[in-house]
Amino acid sequence: MKQIIVAAGIVYGPEGQVLLAQRPPKSHQEGWWEFPGGKLEAGETPHVALDRELQEELGIRVLASRPFMTIRHRYEDREVTLLVREVLRYQGEPRGAEGQEIAWVKAKDLPQWRVLPADAPVIRALMLPHQYLITPDLKPGDHATLMRGVRSALARGLPMIQLRLPRWSTEDYAAAAKAVMEVTRAAGGQLLLNRDWRLAQELGAAGVHLSAPQLNELSERPAGLSVVAASTHNLEELNRAQALECDFVCLSPVRRTPTHPEATALNWHGFAELVAESNLPIFALGGVRLEDFDQAREAGAVGVAGIRGFWL
Repeated sequence: MKQIIVAAGIVYGPEGQVLLAQRPPKSHQEGWWEFPGGKLEAGETPHVALDRELQEELGIRVLASRPFMTIRHRYEDREVTLLVREVLRYQGEPRGAEGQEIAWVKAKDLPQWRVLPADAPVIRALMLPHQYLITPDLKPGDHATLMRGVRSALARGLPMIQLRLPRWSTEDYAAAAKAVMEVTRAAGGQLLLNRDWRLAQELGAAGVHLSAPQLNELSERPAGLSVVAASTHNLEELNRAQALECDFVCLSPVRRTPTHPEATALNWHGFAELVAESNLPIFALGGVRLEDFDQAREAGAVGVAGIRGFWL
C-alpha cells in the first residue's frame, strides 16, 4: 500500500475562523474539503514543506508554525500520515492560487462540511477548549468550596470541567453534579462526570470521563452522551480509547505529582512520542500548569489539564 506523508496547516482568520480548501477535479478525493497542505519532499521538515505548499496553494508564506496533531489514516489504496501544524504567523492574503475554492469556517460549523475523513480528528480537536479543569479531592459534602471554585474557573475562561470527587457518596455526588451542571450550562460550558457513565446519562450531563479501569472494561462507546473522554497512561490505553471512539483523552503523568507519586513521569519527550502514535486529541496532565500550554502544544497536545494549577 502506498505510504504518503503530508504536512497540513491550520490557518486562522481575523475572527478565529479556520481555512478550508476544496480538492480540485481529477485529484484523489476530488470535491472534498481539507486543511491545506501537501506531500513532504525528500529532506524537508514539516514546517518547510508546509511553507512551500501554502505558497503554491494559497499564495502565503508561513513565518511560524508548531505541531498540532499527527494523524494516520488508511484509504482503500493508500495510507496517509498527516503532520498537522498550527500556523502562528503568515505573510500575504490567502487565495485559491491554483484555482481551488477556499472558505473561512467557524470551528463549531466544521462538522457540517464535507471534510476528508482523515481530517476528522482535527475537527474534534479544534472544537475543544485549551484548558480542562479537574476538580480537587474536596472534603465530602463541601458544596460551598466546590461551587466557589467552579464559578471562579468559569469566570477565568475555563469552560470544560471534570467533576472528580472520589470520596463523595453517590447521593452527594449526584446533588453536586446537578448544581454544577446548572452553572456551567448558564456560562456556556460543559461538565463531564467522573463516575459511572450511566449516572451521566441519567443526570443529562454533557458527557463522562472514564478512568483507565473503566476504559478497559467497556467494549463499545457509551451511548447517549455528547462527549466521552478517558484517562490514559500508555500506548495500549491510547489505542483502547481510540477503538472506543473517545472524543479526547488525558495522557499522564507528564511530571511527578503528589496525587500519584509512585507513577513514572513521561516527561515532555515521552509524552510527545506517545501523542504521535495516536489520532486522538490529547490533553497533557500531571504536574502541568496553565502556563505550560505552549510547551504542551509543541509536544502535540491540544491543551493542558490539571487540578492544583487550575483551581482557585
